[in-house]
Amino acid sequence: METFCLSLISYGCECIYYDSKKVGKLNACWNNAYRKVFGMHVWDSVKEIRFLCERLDFMHICFLRKLLFLHRLLHRLDNGVLKQCFVSYSKSVEFVSMCYDFDVMIDSCTEQDIRRKIFEHFSCAVKVTSF
Repeated sequence: METFCLSLISYGCECIYYDSKKVGKLNACWNNAYRKVFGMHVWDSVKEIRFLCERLDFMHICFLRKLLFLHRLLHRLDNGVLKQCFVSYSKSVEFVSMCYDFDVMIDSCTEQDIRRKIFEHFSCAVKVTSF
């Protein structure tokens, strides 16, 4: 069930900009999938369960997918037009803030580094709000 739900709500998130309101709604859908699986109430938080299962919330999933997509794009680009598109996007507020927030340098990080940094960021968010 979890796999189908995530596929549905995250389809194409690598190339779509979600404002905070949309991310909140999609995260609520993702939380409800966990509540259904674990038999929890709507008012119960699933953050800790997600963390213990080594799963991310929707916001972190979305950023992880975007950063991995951009990393792969940068390191496998042979097309000059697409390279220029990437250079142009790399100057955008979304890209700069994403790299800054997660402490990722897309051109020098490995995919494992990106995954680790996203999970560390989520881990800090869970620990700060839980304790």
